[in-house]
Amino acid sequence: MPLDGIKPGYRHIPLRNESNRPLGLASVFAHIVAKDYVSDAFADFANALLNPIAYQSANEARAAALCAFEDDPDAALDAATAPSPKSGKKAWGAIGKKVSASNIAVKAVGKPGGPKAAGGPKPAGGAKPAGGPKPASTPASPPPPPAAAESEFVTNSKMKDDSIAKPLTMDSVKQNKAYTKISGKRDKEVDSLKKKNEKAQSNMKTKMKGEESKVKSANQKNEKKAEKSGKDEHDKVVKENEEKFNQLHKENMDKYLNLCTEHYNAEGEIFKKYTDSLHECAKTVITNSLEELKKKLQQIHDKEVEAMNKELTKRNKEEQKAVGKETKDKEELARKKRELSKKLIDGIVAERNKLKALKEQQEKVLDKNMENLTKEFDNEKTNAENTLLKDYEERMRNLAIDFALQKVNSKDNITAM
Repeated sequence: MPLDGIKPGYRHIPLRNESNRPLGLASVFAHIVAKDYVSDAFADFANALLNPIAYQSANEARAAALCAFEDDPDAALDAATAPSPKSGKKAWGAIGKKVSASNIAVKAVGKPGGPKAAGGPKPAGGAKPAGGPKPASTPASPPPPPAAAESEFVTNSKMKDDSIAKPLTMDSVKQNKAYTKISGKRDKEVDSLKKKNEKAQSNMKTKMKGEESKVKSANQKNEKKAEKSGKDEHDKVVKENEEKFNQLHKENMDKYLNLCTEHYNAEGEIFKKYTDSLHECAKTVITNSLEELKKKLQQIHDKEVEAMNKELTKRNKEEQKAVGKETKDKEELARKKRELSKKLIDGIVAERNKLKALKEQQEKVLDKNMENLTKEFDNEKTNAENTLLKDYEERMRNLAIDFALQKVNSKDNITAM
């Protein structure tokens, strides 16, 4: 059959004898289906062009599988679809299903007395005719195989260093510059107020003693004069002097009690104000420390991922060089390089997944430690407020006791307060 007779469609092919001369009316009525001839090296690329929808679906499925393990889905997609620097278009085989080259199929229906089919050389060109076989759809590549529990990159990771996940303590937080500044300001203000209050209380007690001394001296003079007027008059004057002195002493003690109460409340307000400030400062220090540790952890993770990528890429290049020396067949070499490229992608994804899991595990430890430390400061704030209230109640109780004792003894002498 001449080459110009190999065209797709229904054709009458005249038969020839051994001398390549036509045999009169003898012919074969044939249905010729012509397909493109593609070598095995470009079979995957041709399959993608033949059925782009199936190829795109497989590509998206592959990218979705990579995105599940990648921080950056675009990077995973680029890594999956980028051609190998040595294999060129043959790298498309990492996605599609390999199909072998098809020869020209000739379905012949012989006329009465003619043969059933006639074969010939492989033609080139031509589109797929109606009624021809449908190309098989390209399935998605299987997900990467499960990796080992731990690899050398995870074992040697600096993220496992105890100094990274070392929890903060209350003492370390209280030694922070901002915290010590607030606490120092509180102590200074409280000490200054206490000195001022003690001076005011001392001045009031001195004034009270002076007033009561004068009243007592005047009462004693009146009582001596009343002795000359008789016992009844003397007893009457003594009773009146005692009532006056008790009234004065009660008024002075009320003033002193009100002054102490005012001072204690002022001191308590300062403590309460700075307790809230110190608690907020501690929470800020804890939050900032947590952010710094996580940032440091992220930097270590990024550096180790970059180093892991370089190391695996280096190993892959060495493996490709070794394969190139061992394999001489071009198609076999291209296939092995595609397998090595896929192995590289799967290995990088698996290792990044392990390093990411380690980072997340360390972050959970940090979050737990910071949560416990925050609870400790919350409890300390509550205890400080309760202690402040108890101290205030205790001081007021002591003042009430002193007031009662001084009231009992005020009949005979002026007691020291």
